[in-house]
Amino acid sequence: MNGKKIVIDKPYVKKLIRDLNKYCFTAGTEKYAISKGIKTITPKIMKSVLADKEGYIEFARYVNWSYKQAQKIIIRNRLKIERADKAKTIEYVGSYTKHYVLALLRDYADCIAWIMLQFDISAIRNVFLGPKRQTNLDDQNWDSIERSLAYFNKDPDQFALATDLTSFFQVGDLYCVNTKKGE
Repeated sequence: MNGKKIVIDKPYVKKLIRDLNKYCFTAGTEKYAISKGIKTITPKIMKSVLADKEGYIEFARYVNWSYKQAQKIIIRNRLKIERADKAKTIEYVGSYTKHYVLALLRDYADCIAWIMLQFDISAIRNVFLGPKRQTNLDDQNWDSIERSLAYFNKDPDQFALATDLTSFFQVGDLYCVNTKKGE
């Protein structure tokens, strides 16, 4: 940190939510549509994309890219807040507390994890071992996790999620999906 005070207020949180909504829910689809010269992806278009293996793989690459962007935002903001809080160079305005913002970031990571697990409650139960104590990323093996994320996320057909970002994933440091191989 350079000693500059970080202010967590309504404009900060609104921008964070806007950016995470974009990358968690729409950016991959929008980028795919632009690449195809389509204004809007309709259910009819989506049905034909998913019916064609190559079309699905191409679409999934855009979605993977979008999740990677969302995860970068989550990591960047979480590290910034945790480090500033530790250095006492952060100011929370109104109801926007450290707990609030970190819970918000975890919720978005949880959304991605649920999607990766295809909303399968039995799969969720397999990775949840009980209440999870949240610790600062720097207090864990974070450098190793970031190197692993960089390695796995180089492949456009893969998306690796750092499980420490979620509120429930307690098995392993990363959860990786390869959309081309279907695993």
